[in-house]
Amino acid sequence: PEYDFFEVLDRRRAGFAPGITSETDAANGEASEAIPADRAAGEVPPGTPVPADQSRATAADEDPALDDALLPMSGPLHAAVIVPPKTRVERFGERKLRVLASDAAGLRISRSLEIAWRVEAGDAVVEANGSGVAMLCVGGTVGEVLVAATVREGDREVTATAQAQIVEATAGTEAPRSGIPEPVLIEEPTEPWRSRMIERRWEVNSGHPDFREAVETPRRKLRYLAALLAKEVVLHSFPAPQLGPALERMVEVLTITERRLERG
Repeated sequence: PEYDFFEVLDRRRAGFAPGITSETDAANGEASEAIPADRAAGEVPPGTPVPADQSRATAADEDPALDDALLPMSGPLHAAVIVPPKTRVERFGERKLRVLASDAAGLRISRSLEIAWRVEAGDAVVEANGSGVAMLCVGGTVGEVLVAATVREGDREVTATAQAQIVEATAGTEAPRSGIPEPVLIEEPTEPWRSRMIERRWEVNSGHPDFREAVETPRRKLRYLAALLAKEVVLHSFPAPQLGPALERMVEVLTITERRLERG
């Protein structure tokens, strides 16, 4: 819910090159319809993950000193942000928002805080669901919505804001809607970039050495494209110049790890 997908056009109208949208398609060399945004964002993979609190409790029992070093306690409330900071919601739709609080060092505050949500402008209401989460329910008037969340802890108080754009339903039209774009392959072997978003086009550098190794197997190609998509979604949802180089390094490490695991 914190992540914003992209404005995409119907691929048959936009002239995008076919991309791989499933492992079966990759094996058969065929393209399929793009994954619906609501299914891609909402599906929960099989299996039950171990809760974070349970993992931390186990580590603390084994070595409390190590737990304190790796998971330092956050300090007093200093700042807060709402994620996503900008989003688009179709008329009469809903969008989950989350407020994240941090101390002066930037450490995330996980303890309970007092949070007051409100809509400062626009045709919408916001309903708090607890634990820093709220549901933004927009009306039928197209336009801008400004949401604010005031976080309090003792005598400290900070306010975060987010913007939402109420848009018309766009299914079956040439107008953009939120979703996952098809990858468009661009052959630029002398350029260092792996992927980029340009005018709602998700371009992937098919000349990059990592891509050339990834296409050796359908599974590796799918996982490489998934890593690139994750990078672009984070950059789109949390725009910050300093994030780009760090996420590129992350994709590089994931690619190396993938190769090493296969060889092992």
